[in-house]
Amino acid sequence: YGMWVLTDDDNAAAGATYRKAGGEVESQPLMFSWRFGT
Repeated sequence: YGMWVLTDDDNAAAGATYRKAGGEVESQPLMFSWRFGT
C-alpha cells in the first residue's frame, strides 16, 4: 500500500511538512510518496 501527494516547488511549507512526515520526492512538480506494508 502507499499514498502520494503533489505540491508546487514554491510551496515551502507543504514541502517541509511532507518531508517531515517521511515522504520521498519522486518527480517535479514535487510528488511525495509513502510506501506502507510488509
